[in-house]
Amino acid sequence: MATSLEPTAKILLKRLCEGKNCTSYITFDGPINENSVKEFGKKASALPTGTTVLLHSTGGDLSTGIRLGQLIRNLRLNTRVGQVSEKENAATLEAGSCYSTCAFAFLGGVIRQVSEESKYGFYPLHSIQKTTGKLDDKALKNALANIGQYFNQMGIDIQLLKMIINLKEKELYIVNQSNLKLLNVDNTASVTLNRWNVQALGNGKLIATVSEKNLLGKVIMTVGISKVDNRFVCTVFLKPLFTEIELTNLADQLNNSKAISIRNSGIEMTKEIDRWAITNTGIKANVLLSEKEVEAIARQTDFTVDLKNEQNLNNVIQSTTVFGTAGLRGALLAMKK
Repeated sequence: MATSLEPTAKILLKRLCEGKNCTSYITFDGPINENSVKEFGKKASALPTGTTVLLHSTGGDLSTGIRLGQLIRNLRLNTRVGQVSEKENAATLEAGSCYSTCAFAFLGGVIRQVSEESKYGFYPLHSIQKTTGKLDDKALKNALANIGQYFNQMGIDIQLLKMIINLKEKELYIVNQSNLKLLNVDNTASVTLNRWNVQALGNGKLIATVSEKNLLGKVIMTVGISKVDNRFVCTVFLKPLFTEIELTNLADQLNNSKAISIRNSGIEMTKEIDRWAITNTGIKANVLLSEKEVEAIARQTDFTVDLKNEQNLNNVIQSTTVFGTAGLRGALLAMKK
């Protein structure tokens, strides 16, 4: 239960610059508790998707940290470890620390970044809501089950949980840069986003396509854009990598929402679909885009496709998949000729 005596984190909206690159952030600097999470929810709820949460915290309650991470994911925000430094009336971005509770909350970001100068790590599992002692066996079992589900939802390699379980009492495990990427904690450089390719269809029409593996590693998503008359057709194709994934069940679950979103910090568009259809190797759906909308996508450096149905698909596919736009402008020019 939150109390008025609990200290509240500094939650501020800031525009910070690294050299000539300036970005808007919402800071979360301080303890992760009920009061802080409630205050964060109020300020973050109206932010555009793709805004980055700047996390700097070394204390809090385990369950509250996971709840904060889920809130961050529901709002489609990104996360970065860091803090604000105020010097000579100028705010700058500096390295930060994010341990245990903060480390769990950090995983809620759609795009997650830990710079080489920042520290990200875990202490042995415990709850400091009332005590700094370890959880009893029953509480630990429940915590492990919840964390496992949370890691699966966020696309984190379960090997990280095994590392945390094996920590000795009071040991602080700082995750190094290599493991941050291998475990998909930092997903900014874990893979290079693929370029768009252009190929001719049987009718002579051109189609531009790009494919990326979904963060859970069980499905490849392909986005294709082709020009039909004065409109563009965007086809989203999902190809499972494992035979135990049933196409009928996947299509039925996605047909509950019948919508997809294309977004990043500069664009946001939600499109209705007729239905997800089953093919020989996967399922696909089409949406219509105007030329203006396609050009807006091409002007971004990257974008996400959101299937709008994450709750039912956590064990198979994460709702959001990130794509780059390299090669898309050239493909659109070829289609217009």
